[in-house]
Amino acid sequence: MLQPNIVRQRMVVELISEVDLHDHNVFYKFLSELTTAIGMKVFFGPIVADCELGPSAWVAWMESGAQVHSFLPSNLVTIDCYSCKSYDSVTVVEVSKKYFKPKPENIEFWQGR
Repeated sequence: MLQPNIVRQRMVVELISEVDLHDHNVFYKFLSELTTAIGMKVFFGPIVADCELGPSAWVAWMESGAQVHSFLPSNLVTIDCYSCKSYDSVTVVEVSKKYFKPKPENIEFWQGR
């Protein structure tokens, strides 16, 4: 690994949402709570936009950022968190479940650097 002394953590969560993904408040509230729950500081956002395949949202953190993309009509949601500060990955999964309410068999996640 290049520069092993520099902290960097990445996590991707994918799930099939059981909530209405047309509601931009879900994305905004999710990123706001996620930011607080894992101890990040907002640089800019969150912002939500209607994209070609479904709503997407972003928040820039002082420590890096997170983004959420949805794919309608399948209700697939992809969440990508990257930070130069360590965070609790269990918290990311729990906050994701709280807002998008996937069935237990419809959520996956992986981590890397």
